[in-house]
Amino acid sequence: MSLRAQVNAGRMPTLSAEDVRTATEEKFLLPAIYGGEVGDVKLSKTFEALVVLEAPSVSFTREEWKKYKAPCATPAEAIDRHRKIFFKWAFVNEFPRKLFEGLLKGKPATADEFFGRLYITDIWKDAVCTAGRKEPDYKRYWQSQLEKEIRGIRTDSIVFVGNQAKTHGEICVPKDKRLRRYPLPFPTSRNNSFDTELQKALEQFHRDTKIAELEREIEELQRKIKAPRG
Repeated sequence: MSLRAQVNAGRMPTLSAEDVRTATEEKFLLPAIYGGEVGDVKLSKTFEALVVLEAPSVSFTREEWKKYKAPCATPAEAIDRHRKIFFKWAFVNEFPRKLFEGLLKGKPATADEFFGRLYITDIWKDAVCTAGRKEPDYKRYWQSQLEKEIRGIRTDSIVFVGNQAKTHGEICVPKDKRLRRYPLPFPTSRNNSFDTELQKALEQFHRDTKIAELEREIEELQRKIKAPRG
């Protein structure tokens, strides 16, 4: 009898051999971490954007996880595996592909290139969204982790994908950190206006990015002009 079935039947749960095997195989499956250990983000590079999604796709992640012959031995190995799985998810289906190809103007050749350009994270990293987010302590914990990530990332733009990411993630942006914010629709066929909303948001994102690049170039030229000549 599974753990859930035992609890539902009012029994004290016991670990069967199958439970132990599943726990071993799925070690590090959740929470999903793509950019590093939360709270220890100290990255010197600048990302094109920080992308906040609602939660990892547990079913897709679990199916891909099963394709590996051995469980992860370290957190670093798990992060690398999560990145590869997410990269596959981002481009294997039509709607996520439209989102990420739109942001990056094409598909990166590798997962390393993808994660070198975008910092990806979730608001609910353990995917316990439906029940968990009703609990204040649950919300506060994961929002505090997101705030740490936002503080540690160098970028001009933050993209919130889906209503949950925007509603619960936008308040995590520190008041002293100036970021351009872009709420994007969640990539799903259930949203009939997805293409229109996405195109409008992406046009604004790339227009703002170009203006910011020109402003930096002007500032650099002004700095060189004012610099004392030897």
